[in-house]
Amino acid sequence: MPVTSVQNRLSPFFREALDDGVVEYTTLEDMGFLAYSPVGGGRLNRKLPDHPVVSVIARSRGVSPHAVVLAWVLGRAPNVIVIPGARTEAHVLDSVASAEVELTDEEDRAIEAAEFSIA
Repeated sequence: MPVTSVQNRLSPFFREALDDGVVEYTTLEDMGFLAYSPVGGGRLNRKLPDHPVVSVIARSRGVSPHAVVLAWVLGRAPNVIVIPGARTEAHVLDSVASAEVELTDEEDRAIEAAEFSIA
């Protein structure tokens, strides 16, 4: 039975799957990449509304900071599928809305270059 997908952590806070080539490999091999904790998980996702880059993009787009980060994760490769948590219907709807957010190259580079502290 072939392996058709992998599940790894991927967010602006945790980019190992990008840095170590896992996302690239799964893309080349036509495998799905299931990104868990795409907004950081736990206490980290609570940092996003105050993040100096994410919050500016979110305000300018009229979407939540979480939607911006989910859009960034989805934009890493066409085979990336996010697994966001949802405690309420509003969280689900926000996650669904992120699929419609297409970041500009400038916004994408700004998130890529930004510091996302886990401390």
